[in-house]
Parts: sequence; structure tokens; C-alpha cells
Amino acid sequence: MRRRILTDPTTAVPVEIRTSYLPASIADNTPLAAAEQLPEPWAQALNHYTGRPPAALTTHTSARRPTDTEAAALTISTTAVVSERRR
Repeated sequence: MRRRILTDPTTAVPVEIRTSYLPASIADNTPLAAAEQLPEPWAQALNHYTGRPPAALTTHTSARRPTDTEAAALTISTTAVVSERRR
């Protein structure tokens, strides 16, 4: 699992929490396992660094209230609405 908090580059305000799940046997010793932001979209990076394109990709988007942990990480109210995208 790789979890990162992305910030606005001009203000350093947290704007996104990203979590990726990939077996360590695939991600180890590649930038996919590093904390730094990838220079390309995740699916392209997977293929680039491992030679394995995603077998299938489905996206689900919804809106919800943040968890207490997410609200604290993003410095927003727990009554705010966050967009969630799952692939």
C-alpha cells in the first residue's frame, strides 16, 4: 500500500490523499513504492516500471463526508464534502 498527501504547489495546502494497493513483489525497487509523486499517471507508471499494464481498470466516483483522519490531513471540516475516486 502506498499512501500520499498531495499539496497545492503554490500554497502547500493539502488537496488530495492518494492510496494505491500493489503487491510488494511487483512494486519493490521501483518508483511505485517510493513516497515521491510519479511523473506519469499510475496505470502508465505501472506498465513503464514493471512491464505489466493493468489487467482491468474500473473507476467509481462518489461524494461523501471525510473521516476524522482525512479531515485532519486535508485541514478541512468533518462536515465538508470530499470526492472519492476508486479504481
